[in-house]
Amino acid sequence: MKDTSLKSSSYDAILCISAIHHQTYYNITKTIDEIHRLLVPNGLLLLDILSTDDMTFGMGTQIEHNTFVGSRSGEENVPHHYVTENEVRELLSLFSKYKIDANEYEVQYNNDIINSRLYDVIAIK
Repeated sequence: MKDTSLKSSSYDAILCISAIHHQTYYNITKTIDEIHRLLVPNGLLLLDILSTDDMTFGMGTQIEHNTFVGSRSGEENVPHHYVTENEVRELLSLFSKYKIDANEYEVQYNNDIINSRLYDVIAIK
């Protein structure tokens, strides 16, 4: 995600759902930079990212500020980075416009009900 060989300014839209927060904060910043590079002028980014208000925040082993490993069953070795709304704004600083909505979703996964609190983002290059 953070370093592709794809051509710059070649995508009208990029969708990143339940993926970008599975990295360290540094790698998230690099991924956002890469997405920005790939989008055409006025290109659209749709993404979601875990909020520090999520019920799993703080669970597992902390590997850096707001990043934990082992917080979710089935993803024991996968990092989960949690952000505040201000951090989302910082991540989107290269974009000309953006909208950030805090949302909560309930999903069924392996016969369990999981509630996730995250930020849904629409950003325009």
